[in-house]
Formats: sequence, C-alpha cells, structure tokens
Amino acid sequence: GDSPDDLKTTPQPLSDSVGLYHRSMDYVDIGGGDIIVGIGKNGLYGFDGYAFRNLGVQPEAGIDITTFINSLDPLQHRWAYGFNDIKKNQYRCFVRQSGYAYNNKELVWDYKKNRISIFDRKGNAMVEWNNNVLFASSQSDGKVHSIGGLSDNGTAITQTLEWSWWPVGDEVIVTFD
Repeated sequence: GDSPDDLKTTPQPLSDSVGLYHRSMDYVDIGGGDIIVGIGKNGLYGFDGYAFRNLGVQPEAGIDITTFINSLDPLQHRWAYGFNDIKKNQYRCFVRQSGYAYNNKELVWDYKKNRISIFDRKGNAMVEWNNNVLFASSQSDGKVHSIGGLSDNGTAITQTLEWSWWPVGDEVIVTFD
C-alpha cells in the first residue's frame, strides 16, 4: 500500500516495559535457541526476542522468588552481574540486597532442571578461566574466588591491556596512586 496504515495491524509494545540491566544479561541456550536472561526492575527475566518471561515466578514449577526480589535494592540493580555457567547449565547473578553497599547474594537459575537457588556469596564480575569459573569479591579486598573453593588474593594475576590507539609491543609501566 501507499501508507503504513494499509497494514491494518494494531501496534504491540516490544518489551512490555520490562527492560534488563545490562551487566546482569547473558545469553542462555535452553535447548530451543538462545534467550537473554537478566535482572529486570522487579524480577529475573528471560527474553526470547519477542516477549519477556518472569523466570522467578513459575507456579507450575513451584518457583516464586518474589520475597527475595523484593528484598533487593532496586536502585542498585545496575550493579547486578550475570554469567552463563555453560558447563553447569546455570545462569548465575550477583545482586545487592537493601542496606548493603556491595553485592551480597548470588541467584542461580539451573536452566536444565528449572530450579532457582540463592547463596550468600559476595561477588562481582565472573569469567571462565582454566576450566574454572572465577569471580571477583564484591568487597574491596581484591580477592578472586571460584565456585567450589579456590580463593586467591589476586597478586599472581597478570593483566594485559590493549587499546586500538596504542601500538602492541610497547612496554609501558602503569601505576595507580
């Protein structure tokens, strides 16, 4: 047709105004394709490209973490950090409860068994390294931990920083005072 009105369709909202906090998001393959999982303004959500689904409230599976979600500080959701632990089929997310200045809980969704667990773990960024999932302490102690026990003060960890405008191979010592 000559006009967009010729489509004769009713506009539908894309996101239902849920939105996910970017640090909490990760892709998860639940067997029928990837979904994006993350913390939204009032829950743990999955987004399949068309609609959001509240993963934290699934009465048919006996899941309802509403009380836990309500204990979180919504103004601090931007600090939530999510990670897809592919080997364990788990989406992991560190979150901050009201009254805390750091992430103090870990929310774990086992997407193969469709179960949610909550742990007292203080963590931030996560990464898989040497077949271990490591996470940084959310407190200012510089420690690195793994699920299952490994802890390190981080002094033996070397870092390589690269910038597109800085030639590779230049030796530069950077100090932070």
